[in-house]
Amino acid sequence: MALSSAVQAGGQGFSSLVLKFPVTDKEMSGNDIDEAIRSKSIEVGINHVFFAPLYKQVEAITGEKYRHMTIHHLCDAALAKKLADLNDDLVVMMPCRIAVVESLENPGNFSIYSTSPGVILEDPSISKEQKKLILEFMPKMRELTEAVASGDF
Repeated sequence: MALSSAVQAGGQGFSSLVLKFPVTDKEMSGNDIDEAIRSKSIEVGINHVFFAPLYKQVEAITGEKYRHMTIHHLCDAALAKKLADLNDDLVVMMPCRIAVVESLENPGNFSIYSTSPGVILEDPSISKEQKKLILEFMPKMRELTEAVASGDF
C-alpha cells in the first residue's frame, strides 16, 4: 500500500519527523476514529496496548471544553522483543504511536499523526538488521492509518 495519503506534517525541525494522514470521511467524529483505530489494529495484527484521551485530561484540569486529542500506543510484542534485544535505546523510538487531533482552525476536521520511519531509518547507527525489522512492521502501521483516515475499515 502506497503512502499516498500521508504528508509530512511540516518541513522544518520536529514536524519533518511526523506523518500526517488527513481524515477524509467528514462524517467521522473523534470517538469514531479512535474506535476505528482499535478495530483496525486487531485486523492488521497489532496489539492496541494504551489509549490516552488527552482532551479529557485538559478539560478536567482547565474546566473548559477542549478539542479532540488522543494518543494510541500500538505494539507488535515480537518485534519489540527483537528490537530491544538488539538495542535497548530503540524501545522508546519504536514507530508505534498514533495521535488523533482535531484541527484548531477547523473544528470537526481531524488528522491522524504518526512518527515517520525516517526518524530511525536515517540514523547511521541503526544496523541493517534493525532497519529490516522496522521496515517489516511499517506496512501494518501504514495500512492501519491509511484505512482509518480514508474511512475504509
